[in-house]
Order: sequence, then structure tokens, then C-alpha cells
Amino acid sequence: MLFSLSIVNSYGLNGMGIEAVKRFDQMPRELINDLTYICVLNACSHSGLVDVARSIFNNIQPKTDMIYTTMVLEIFPFFAPQTYVNFVSLFI
Repeated sequence: MLFSLSIVNSYGLNGMGIEAVKRFDQMPRELINDLTYICVLNACSHSGLVDVARSIFNNIQPKTDMIYTTMVLEIFPFFAPQTYVNFVSLFI
């Protein structure tokens, strides 16, 4: 698992979001945890794959504080300001 996670993270840090998502999709679901989700969401952010990130986020169960924080800080700034405000207001 650590090897796959490292690859997802490395792809993301180098702007290779599509490759990161492909590797993520190949991972066995029982090995995916919060850190894995954060890495793939960051990879999407660094590559502008906002719709892909949103799709991944929508399928995460359960969503932890770390997952929500990643979406707010990394992905939602790509959306219209009102969408960002509406999402953040859910947690205030």
C-alpha cells in the first residue's frame, strides 16, 4: 500500500494528475484510507482535475474532517466563490 500511495503522491506533486488517478483506481479498496484520498485529491488539484476530484469526493464514505479540509483548501477555490462559501458555511 505504501508503494502505491507514494506513486499517487509523486504523480500529484509533479502535475501528473491523470496518472495519479489511474494508480488510485487500481488500488484495492480495502487499502485506501484518508491519506490515500488526500493524496489523490491533491493530485487532482495540482492538475486542475476539479470534476474528477469532485467525483472521488462524492464517493468517499465516511468523509472525515481531513477529507473535508482537503476539499476546502485544495479543490473548492476552483469553484465560483458562492459555492465555496456555501460549502464552508455548512461547518461553521
